[in-house]
Amino acid sequence: MPWKLLPCLFGQLAQDQYLAWVEGSMKLQLYILRQLVIACAFSVGGLLVVALPGVAVSTIHKMPHADFMVLLRLLPLTLQTLVPYVLPMCFLLACVATYGRLAADREWTAIQMSGTRPLQMIMPAAVVACVLALGTFWMVSTQSPQMKERLRSLKVEAVASSVGNLGPGRTHMKLGEVLVEALWHDPDTGLLHDVYVREPEREGRPKRDYHAQTASMRVHDGLLTVEMTDLLSVDPVDGSMGTFEWIGFDYQLEEQGVVPSINPRYIKSNEIQRRLDAGEVPAGKRDRYRYEIHYRYVLSSAYFLFMLLGVSTGLILRKGTQLGALASSSGYGLLHYLLNIKLAKDLGLGGYFSPEAGAWTPTIIGFLIAVPFMHRALKR
Repeated sequence: MPWKLLPCLFGQLAQDQYLAWVEGSMKLQLYILRQLVIACAFSVGGLLVVALPGVAVSTIHKMPHADFMVLLRLLPLTLQTLVPYVLPMCFLLACVATYGRLAADREWTAIQMSGTRPLQMIMPAAVVACVLALGTFWMVSTQSPQMKERLRSLKVEAVASSVGNLGPGRTHMKLGEVLVEALWHDPDTGLLHDVYVREPEREGRPKRDYHAQTASMRVHDGLLTVEMTDLLSVDPVDGSMGTFEWIGFDYQLEEQGVVPSINPRYIKSNEIQRRLDAGEVPAGKRDRYRYEIHYRYVLSSAYFLFMLLGVSTGLILRKGTQLGALASSSGYGLLHYLLNIKLAKDLGLGGYFSPEAGAWTPTIIGFLIAVPFMHRALKR
């Protein structure tokens, strides 16, 4: 009977409508994903163009006499160490630009009128955030320690080359905490003439000022050796003076004497955890090791926080040229990193909280603000 076919017809119709809705939803999500990736790529390129000259000028200014090839190798490593901080900011700007444009062009309104749940349109941003978070965590856990070790070695190499590349004329250098100023440099003998040297305080030894007739400097394996002749030694604290025919001292340039093998910044996350579990970390450094592990998790979780803030800011501040939304999002990012770099470290290593709680406190506060903000944006 024909009426017996009605349930089948309605069932097939409902199935076709459901498949059409799923296909339309997938097309919308892929459309947003494509726009988000393009915006993120433009943000990375824009920030790279802005940051590259500043990093280059800063590197050259700090080591004006260093060999050019050393500086050329130092620059990309310096940029790579900034990736865990710059890439989340690019993602934040991309979220603001993409969802803000959807709202400004009324596409977001059309999506809501089609019966699509707004939360589903956040999935592309969540996918990108997951991919970037995993990549960043892999970088800060396994690659950044090696990059920082290589960067440290190159900085020492740059200092060594700057000692050998001094030109004639008045010379002023700061090698680590050692301050050197000379009237002129003899390129034939490598000696500095009419020299002022400040030796830093270290290992309970007070700092001293030296005024020498000549001085020589050399760097080997990160150790700066300074030798001076015909000099006057002055204690800057009590003003006591003494004359000497010769004085020399050594200064470790590598992270102010901190051995990289025990500094958690230069150790992979799995190795940090192994040392903690095996009890190989001294009691005075256990908190620093625990904080370092969770700080790397915090850097990776920034993408999800910035996703909530970026999407909601783009949807709420949709009017105008989006300049206000982009400025607001930049403020979020700067405040977030300021709190994580300063407040989190003070809380985690200052005895106020455990290292884990201190590392996560600013991020948790950010999520407590971002989640209601996102709820408000989706209900508009």
